[in-house]
Amino acid sequence: MYAPPSQALLNMTCMVYTQENVQDQNTGAITKKWIASRSILCHLDVISHSGADTADNNKRFDMIYTEEARYLLKTKERLSKRMRIANIKNRSGQEIFVELDKIDTPSTIFEIEAHHPRLDPLGNLLYFESNLRRVGVQTYD
Repeated sequence: MYAPPSQALLNMTCMVYTQENVQDQNTGAITKKWIASRSILCHLDVISHSGADTADNNKRFDMIYTEEARYLLKTKERLSKRMRIANIKNRSGQEIFVELDKIDTPSTIFEIEAHHPRLDPLGNLLYFESNLRRVGVQTYD
């Protein structure tokens, strides 16, 4: 008999940030702000390949050199592409991703590229998966 994974699978936590649009009173311009919404249980895996990309060839040589690491976040909650993820911590409370090149080494911020449910062979919902990618500009403004 098939048994869905237990809550023990979700042995990490992360902070979910939601997008809030703010209008400038003087100019009328709309800007995005990211507000810490809630902490949720999760589990993080490295995406080792995506189509032709593998861990060895996720580097791009264009006008600027970029190297993208992508991650798979598993949660029991539905997430949206209008959310961001940060403060990913392991079971011991140790932060997994930080920006070493910035003052005070803040948490790395990730955006959600895709979000989809994972089902068991009988069609029952097991959990949700989100494809994460590091945000180029590491700020909440």
